[in-house]
Amino acid sequence: MLGNKESGNKELGNKESGNIKLGSIVLLGMGALIMLFALSAYLLRVPLTQWVIVDFLPQNTQITCLEFDIGTSPLLTIRELCVESESISIEIYDAGWFLDDWQRKESRLSIAKLAINHRDTGLKTNEDTDSPTMPDIALPTNMPRITVNALSITSYLLRKPLNLALKQSSVSTFSLSGDIEASLDYVDGKLNGTINWAPFQVLNQSSLLQERTQFLHERLDWQTLMNTNISSQFVFTGDSIDTIHELAVKTQIRLENCAINAEAKGTIGINLALSNLETIIDARDFPISASATECQFISPQLKNLQINEAHLIATEPVLFKDNVFTTTDVRFSLPKLQAFPAVTLSDIAFGLDQHLSLIYRIDLASTLANVNIVDTTLKGDISLKSSGKAVKNGSNWVISSESTKIEIATPDSNWASAEQLVANFNYRLLLSGSEIVDISLTGQQRIVGLKTKSQDNSFLTAKQIETDWQATRTSSKAWEIKLKNSIPELSTAQVKVSKLNNTSNITLAPDSSVKLTGQSEIQSITYTDKKLTNIALVHDLKTQSALKKQETKKPTTMNLLGEHQLQLGSGLKVQINHTEENFKIAIIEQPINTLQKLLSQFNSKIQLIAGTFNAGLTGSLSSADYFGNLQVTNASLKYDDFQVLFLKLNEGFTLNSAGIQLNSGKITIDELDVGIPIRKIELLVDVVDSVAKLDLAQGELIGGTFKISDLWLDGRKQRTNISVSGLDLADFVALQKQQGIQVTGEMSGILPFQLGATDAIIEHGLLASDGPGKLKIQNNPAFDAIKDQQKELSFLQNVEYRKLSSKVELASDGWLDLELSIAGRNPDQKQEVIFNYGHKENIFTLLKSLRITRSIQDSIEKRIEQRYLEKGK
Repeated sequence: MLGNKESGNKELGNKESGNIKLGSIVLLGMGALIMLFALSAYLLRVPLTQWVIVDFLPQNTQITCLEFDIGTSPLLTIRELCVESESISIEIYDAGWFLDDWQRKESRLSIAKLAINHRDTGLKTNEDTDSPTMPDIALPTNMPRITVNALSITSYLLRKPLNLALKQSSVSTFSLSGDIEASLDYVDGKLNGTINWAPFQVLNQSSLLQERTQFLHERLDWQTLMNTNISSQFVFTGDSIDTIHELAVKTQIRLENCAINAEAKGTIGINLALSNLETIIDARDFPISASATECQFISPQLKNLQINEAHLIATEPVLFKDNVFTTTDVRFSLPKLQAFPAVTLSDIAFGLDQHLSLIYRIDLASTLANVNIVDTTLKGDISLKSSGKAVKNGSNWVISSESTKIEIATPDSNWASAEQLVANFNYRLLLSGSEIVDISLTGQQRIVGLKTKSQDNSFLTAKQIETDWQATRTSSKAWEIKLKNSIPELSTAQVKVSKLNNTSNITLAPDSSVKLTGQSEIQSITYTDKKLTNIALVHDLKTQSALKKQETKKPTTMNLLGEHQLQLGSGLKVQINHTEENFKIAIIEQPINTLQKLLSQFNSKIQLIAGTFNAGLTGSLSSADYFGNLQVTNASLKYDDFQVLFLKLNEGFTLNSAGIQLNSGKITIDELDVGIPIRKIELLVDVVDSVAKLDLAQGELIGGTFKISDLWLDGRKQRTNISVSGLDLADFVALQKQQGIQVTGEMSGILPFQLGATDAIIEHGLLASDGPGKLKIQNNPAFDAIKDQQKELSFLQNVEYRKLSSKVELASDGWLDLELSIAGRNPDQKQEVIFNYGHKENIFTLLKSLRITRSIQDSIEKRIEQRYLEKGK
C-alpha cells in the first residue's frame, strides 16, 4: 500500500512539474510577444503615430516627415516634424518635451527651430464662398511652457523671412524677440501684448505694400513717416485681433503748387477679423491738424480769412474690407474761422487701387475784412454751403454737386457795394490726373442794392441784378458760357435804364480767343426829361490770336472784332463795328421819320414827314479825334405849321473832346413855307465846339433873292444884315390878296437884323425899287371908299413911278411898320404923284393866316407828292 502511495505521489509530482513548465512557457511566450509588439511599436512609431493622428488633422493636411524618440528626460524628443497643407507648411526640428513634475503635471516644450512657410496657392477669393471660421483660443490647462529658440516665418507676402524667438516665462506670459520685440499675456482665453515698432519694419517685409504705397513717396515726407515710433497694444481672441496704436506724426503733404504741413497725435484702434481680414480702424482719438501757409492756392491776400490752418478728424470708425477703406463721417474744421466743421465727408470708400468715392458737405462762414483779390478790396459777411459727390477711378476724377450756395451780406469793395449777393449753382467736374477733361456749371446769381463808387460821385445803382448762367468745358478745352441777365432798374444821377434783359453766349477757345454773341432788350432809357423806348441790341464779338504762341516772354497779341446792332422802338437802326483799336458807328440809309420819337422829346413841334438819312462815325480809341458824316436826302418836315420841303445835306464833321467841328457844311432846301414860300435855300454852316454859326444863308423870296451871313445860332445877342434883291412887287402885293391892285417892278435893300436869345428885330431897314414900274388900282372897294373922301387918291389909280421905297421896322412881337414913298406920274391925268403912306401890320399874324390858308388848300403830303411828280419820280 505504501509503495502504491509513493508511486502515486511520484506521479502527482511529475504532473505538477509538467504544469509549471507549461506556465513558464506561456509567460515567456507572452513576454516575448509583448516585447515583439513593443519593439514593433518603437520601430514602427512614426507610421503608427501618423496613422493615429491623421484623423485629427484639418482637411488636405498631412504629415510628411516625423522622427521622434521616447526617453526619460526629455520624455519625448522630436527630431523632425513636417506638416503640409495647400497653403502652409510647418517644420519642427529638435523639440524636447520635459516632464518636470508628474503629479503637478508641469512640463516644458523646447523647440530648437520652428519654420512656418506661407505659400501663394494662386486661387482667387470667391465672394460666394463662406470664409473659414477660426477657432477660439483655448489653451490646455496643463499646457507645457514653450520655448522656441528660432522661429522663422516665410510668406509670399513678405519680402524676407521674419526671424523671431519665443519664450514663455509663466503660464500666461510670453515674449517675442528678434525682428519683433513684444510681450504677450494670455488671460481668460485672450492673448494680450505690447509691441513697439516703426512702419518701415512692416513695409520692408511686404512687396505688395511697397507697391501700393509707391505713389505716396513724392507726396509725403516718407522717411520721416516710416521711422515714426509706434507703441501698439493688441488682444488676440483666436478669430480677431484688436490693436491700439499710440503715435505722433509730423509730415508735409505735397500737392501740385500746394504744400501742407500736417501733424497728428493720439491713438488709433484697429480690429482685424482673421476669418476674412475685415478691418475696422477707429481714429476718433487721432485728430489731424494742418497748416497751408506754404500753399500757393491760398494767396497772401486771403490770410485775413484764417483758412490756412485746419483740423481733420474721423468721427466714425474706418472699415477695411476687400482692399477698400470705408467710413461714414470725416470732418474738416477751420478752428480760427468758425466753430462748426467746414467740410464733412461721408460714405467714403478708398481702395488700395486708389479708387475713391465720397459724399461731401461744405459749410463755411466768415467775415471779409479788407481781403485783396486782383487789386480789389472786399468786405462783408460771407457764407458758403455746398454738397455733392466725388469719385476717383485710377487717375480719373468725377466731382459733382447737388447744391451750392454762396451768400455775402453787405458786400463792399473799393469800387462798389451792395445789400446782398446770393449765388446758387451746381457743377460737374471731370479730371484725368491734373488735367481738366470736362466741366459743367449751372446756376443763378442775384445782387440786391448795387451801388458803384467813383471819385467824381457819378454813382451807378441797380435795385437788383439777376443772372442765370451755364458754363461748360469739354475735352476740346473750349469754354462755352451762357448768360441771361435781368436788371429791373439801372440808374445814375441823370440816366435811368428800365427793364434791361440780356442773353449772351460766350466761347473761350484754347488759344485764348473769345467769341461772344447775344442780344439785349431795354424797355426804356431816360436822360433827364428825354426817353428812348423799346431798345434792342444784337452783339457779335470775336477775339483772335494775331500770332501763334512762340517761346517768347511777350504776350500774344489779340485781334478784336465786334459787330453790334441797335434798334429803337421807332425803327431807328444803328450798326457798330470795332476792333481793339478802331471803331465805326453806322446808321444805314433809312426813313427819316424813324427819328420822330427821339426828336419829339427835344422839340415836340417838329414833325418828320418824308425823306431818308444815313450817318457814320469812325475813329481810333487811342485818338482824341473822331470823324463822322451825315447825309439827309429829300427830307420834308413841319415845324409847328411851317413846312420844309426836300432838305438835303451830305457833310463830314469831326468829333473831339471839345465837341463837334464842321467847316462850311452845306444844306439845301427846295422850299421853306413860312406863309410865303422861300425857295432854293442854301445854307453854309460852321460848327465850332458844338456851337453852330451860319456863315451864309441865301435863297429865293417873293420873286427875288435874299442873303444873310455871320449869324451865330447859340442865342447870343448879335447884329447882321439881311440883303434882299429883286423882290417882285406883284408877288408882294399878291400876298395881301387885295382885289384890283396891280404893281410891277422889283425892289432891293438892306434890313439890319438884330437877334437875341428870345427876340429878333429889324431896325432902320430900307427897300427901294430897282427901276421904274407901274401901279394900278381898279375896282378895289376899300380904295374906292377912301378915294371918295380924298380925291387926291385918284391919282394913284394909274401911276408910272420913277421910285418906290419903304422904310422897314420889325418889332420882336411881329409888328411891321412900313413907310412907303412913291414918286411918279399919272399918265391919264398928266399929274406928278408923290405919295407917302404908313402901313402897320403884324407880320406874324399875316404869315400865320397864309399858312393856315395853304394848309387847308394843300397839305404838305400832297405838295411832296406833287413835287416828286414834277421831278419825274
